[in-house]
Amino acid sequence: MPTIAKDKKHLAELLGVSPASVTQMAKRGMPCHNLEAAQAWREANLDPARRKGQRHDQHYNPTPPRPPRSPHQASTAAAHASALMDAAGGMLEAGQSIETLIPSLRFALRAVPKPERDTVGLHLDAMKLMVAHVLALVTSVCDDGTPAWCDGSSMTDIEAQEAGEFWYQVAAGEMLVASAQT
Repeated sequence: MPTIAKDKKHLAELLGVSPASVTQMAKRGMPCHNLEAAQAWREANLDPARRKGQRHDQHYNPTPPRPPRSPHQASTAAAHASALMDAAGGMLEAGQSIETLIPSLRFALRAVPKPERDTVGLHLDAMKLMVAHVLALVTSVCDDGTPAWCDGSSMTDIEAQEAGEFWYQVAAGEMLVASAQT
């Protein structure tokens, strides 16, 4: 069961950092709703030398490392992102809009550590909505409606993995698209 933080000050106490540090990290995208999601974000996004417990000076008391996860065990952040994705899929299947859920869903997807992102269950229709801003930039399509770069050949496993990582990053809001001004 996740450790729920009452507020940012409480989260700072749980992490062993200052409230100002929590505020700075929250501005950079750190989830503040529970300790495990915040820890996962910090592991994925902070330089190890900037994480408490990794520094070696008299003012920091190192924390013991967490035991490694098995490859089949999803993190709290991955489970949270999967649950939100399931909720979005259910809403779409019921004919409801997910526009108000998309910011939370993007935030949850970003919070998942990169090595665990393949454990997140993705809903195709929700993903299509979340990457629509990039798909809209594709103006050249074939007669059958597929993008012009699709030649019908199958992808290698590596190409499929790279494409999946790219579209995950777009859905998570990690890939920003700047439209050309003319």
